[in-house]
Amino acid sequence: MRGFYYAGQYLIDRGHDLEELVYGHSLGSLVFLYRTTAEDYAKLRTLSRTAKTWGDLRSALPRLRDHFPSVREVPNREPLKGELTSGPISDYWPFPHSEQIDILPADVVDLGEIDDTGEGDRLYLDDKLEPEILRRLTAHGIKFERDDDLVQAACDG
Repeated sequence: MRGFYYAGQYLIDRGHDLEELVYGHSLGSLVFLYRTTAEDYAKLRTLSRTAKTWGDLRSALPRLRDHFPSVREVPNREPLKGELTSGPISDYWPFPHSEQIDILPADVVDLGEIDDTGEGDRLYLDDKLEPEILRRLTAHGIKFERDDDLVQAACDG
């Protein structure tokens, strides 16, 4: 999904509307995420090491329920045993480099390089492009803030 113009404002679909983006450097690229998404992904990566059961994970991260197998597939009481990166959730594990393709305006996406990994496209934005990317986001009326620590935690844990 991409954003759209409404009443002269650029809105990003997915229920986020004009939510602020955070961006930072991860895995050799700039990455842009909604702030709440980045916070959830950072929490997910922490919980992947500390949660005891699937129920613990689901209750702590209700906005990420689409990233988890259903309760029917894996009951809440089922212990977590490293399945977050291999097993039921690995098919749902978030890839921020992919998600930014859907939240950034097309003219910003066009600045980057899209890599087809076989698991989906990943957008890589060179650090040298930062001034132009920020100029274009500003022109679209999109608010942003640099937060390398949060983006790093969301992408790499």
